[in-house]
Amino acid sequence: MKPKQNTPVIAYFSMEIALDPNIPTYSGGLGMLAGDTLRSVADLAVPLVAVSLVYRRGYFWQHLDGSGQQTEQPQPWDPDHTLEAVDERATIEIEGRQVAVRVWKYTVIGVTGATVAVYLLDTDLPENAPPDRELTNSLYGGDSHYRLCQEVVLGLGGLQILQQMGYNVQRYHMNEGHAALLALGLLERRLSQSFAGRVKQLDVDSVRSLCIFTTHTPVPAGHDEFTRELAEHVLGTERTALLTEASVWKGDVLNMTYLALQFSGYVNGVAMRHGEVSRDMFPAYVISAITNGVHALTWAAPSFKELFDRYIPAWRTDNNYLRYAISIPLDDIREAHVRAKKRLFGEIKDRMAVDLDPNNPFPRIGLTRSYIQIRKYEEAIATASKPEPDDSYLLASLGEAYARSGKTAEAQKVIDKLNELTKQRYVPPYAVAWIYVGLGQKQQALDWLEKSYANREDTMIWLNSDPSLDDLRSEPRFQDLVRRVGLPL
Repeated sequence: MKPKQNTPVIAYFSMEIALDPNIPTYSGGLGMLAGDTLRSVADLAVPLVAVSLVYRRGYFWQHLDGSGQQTEQPQPWDPDHTLEAVDERATIEIEGRQVAVRVWKYTVIGVTGATVAVYLLDTDLPENAPPDRELTNSLYGGDSHYRLCQEVVLGLGGLQILQQMGYNVQRYHMNEGHAALLALGLLERRLSQSFAGRVKQLDVDSVRSLCIFTTHTPVPAGHDEFTRELAEHVLGTERTALLTEASVWKGDVLNMTYLALQFSGYVNGVAMRHGEVSRDMFPAYVISAITNGVHALTWAAPSFKELFDRYIPAWRTDNNYLRYAISIPLDDIREAHVRAKKRLFGEIKDRMAVDLDPNNPFPRIGLTRSYIQIRKYEEAIATASKPEPDDSYLLASLGEAYARSGKTAEAQKVIDKLNELTKQRYVPPYAVAWIYVGLGQKQQALDWLEKSYANREDTMIWLNSDPSLDDLRSEPRFQDLVRRVGLPL
């Protein structure tokens, strides 16, 4: 069904978009940001349509074997089973050949029911030559020739499709330079309407008034570049000459970022710092910055969605309300976190047949030790104390955090508890030494380290590198202990 002819819309072009985990039309951050942008747009009921490619073989499916070696394989999927076929077709010219382009539609539904149509372009049609049928198969596949042909499909094919579908596009947003050839299409349309012949500044300004460009890549090597010879081979002599008239070449190189910059009235980077880097890279252009965000409703775990629904009911329609999460009781946050962790472990068990214990203390021990090393003792205490610790290393870490924060009585209570536990199970003396070092009782700490040495504890290998023992390093007893363990001083 064609859209209403008089409805003004924004057209959003992106080489990759993360729409659904089962639709592998994305590879990483660029696609994730594009997908979250469209979901937020739908939530806000902004009139927008999006264009990308269908990628029937996806990006790739990554596998890591037992030795850590990565292998990749295609990630084929069938749009017939997932997307809605659209009747409109486009015909574009590549290397002098006519290439037919069909369209698939995916609908993003916002929290209030508003929708965003996403059109995925597809050249896998029987009327196309075999190489042309492959152009929309793989994301970032092939060589420079393959990539430039893909960008012709995205920029020029996408522009033509939206025109044929009757969209009244008021602004074209290029998410990275891959779609920059749509600016060439807009310039061609402008010249055909004005009968002006040669390109004038007025024509360039007219296209600029329609285009917005978001640049993501902070290093020069990440920007697509094509030789003049390749561009002329793919685009043809007329279009290559038009690019020359528009002064977009950098020597004999067609840089897609420069093409997008030249024809955009508004340009932004994706963080404040990235905006600074981009202005240094492209000093002739005004580049603003809009910091990336995420679509909270997509990324929040189910347990946290329920938590936010209970305490901040309006968060789904306005994420600004999430600032009030600071008032949610910590016990409820911990409970939601535990539920999310159990769900993660369940997923790992289903996929990998590995059964992880959600009550495993080692993550808490590691986080507590990290807080102690950077002297954030209150954070260490909060991490180790709730839920009440039972593991000896976690208890000892809690005792050390108490000792180093001046809470001597609490530290002594932990020592007493560890002494009680020795009647039931083995308590590592090395860990108890941490608390005594924190209390400044060096000789007692060394007594416990001697017990650790006598018990041949494996932890003694850290004796000369453990920052919690730094206060002992000048002690002769400690230095003698290090030598006996066989470690360098």
